Parts: sequence; structure tokens; C-alpha cells
Amino acid sequence: MKRIESPTTADDNAKVLSFDSLSVIFNTFLKAHNLRRTPERTAILHRIYNLKGSFTAESIFKYLKTHYRVSLATVYNSLNLMVDCQIIARHQLNNQPARYHKIFNGADNNRIHLVCLRCGHIREYKDPVLLQHIQTRPIAGFSVSYPSLHLFGLCTKCARDERRRIRQSLASL
Repeated sequence: MKRIESPTTADDNAKVLSFDSLSVIFNTFLKAHNLRRTPERTAILHRIYNLKGSFTAESIFKYLKTHYRVSLATVYNSLNLMVDCQIIARHQLNNQPARYHKIFNGADNNRIHLVCLRCGHIREYKDPVLLQHIQTRPIAGFSVSYPSLHLFGLCTKCARDERRRIRQSLASL
């Protein structure tokens, strides 16, 4: 699907979209692709607009199923459309369920994912200085829409377990 440009760009993070403006962007995208605007899609967009941090399709589904007759497939399909429209971004790491985050309104765009190689836990971390450097550093032949960085290692619990395992192995020698 062809993506349409939103009124905000990576260089215009100070501009904050209202829900109505975001809805117009999404509805324009739907119309351009001969897709219907449905109450469920609007409810999903509204829920995402009000969330802080990342989310899963399942978390959106659990919230909406109490208010709408909506299937998990509808949620996934709607999220895929929002990815195509560049309202949200999808990340999937280490066989974990896909996580999504907003890429409009600047504030939620900058994140570092800390990924544990042992347990698969993913934690979000923010370092505005590092992410600003990445976003403003020119890269030949590439225009950055939003930064997202993944760091792989061991979480505190898994690192502690690893040290304990090594100490026990050494003690048994």
C-alpha cells in the first residue's frame, strides 16, 4: 500500500496532533485505499491516541471487547493499516508478540529497547541525548522517520542467575 504523508515529520516534533487531526489523517488514508471507516477502527485509533508507551494487539483487544463487538483479527488488521499509514510502528523481537508504539506527536517516538537474550524480556529505556544524536546525524541516502534502537544483553535477573551459575560451577571443581 502506498503511504501518505502526515502533517508532522521527524523534524516537526513540537507540533502535537489532536485526536481529530489524527482521525482525519487515518480517514484520508482509508479513503485513498477504498477502505471503510468503521466504529471499531475509530475506537482502536482513539485507544492508541490515549495510551502512553508501547502496546500489543491483545491489550487493545482486551480493552475494546468490553465496549464493541470486535475480533482480534479486526484489531490486527486495523493496526496493520495504521502501520501503513505511519501512525504507529511495529516491533517484534525474539519470538515475542509484536509490540506497537505511536510515531506521531514526537513524545513517544524516541525509545531504546533493552532485550534480554536469555528470558526475552524487553524493557523500554529513553536516552534523549543519544536518540537526538541518532536522529540529527545525517546518513547518506537515508532519511530517518523516527529512531528506534535495540540493545541486546542480559537483564538484571538473568545476569545475577548467570553469575550464580558460574560461581556454583567453579565451587564444584
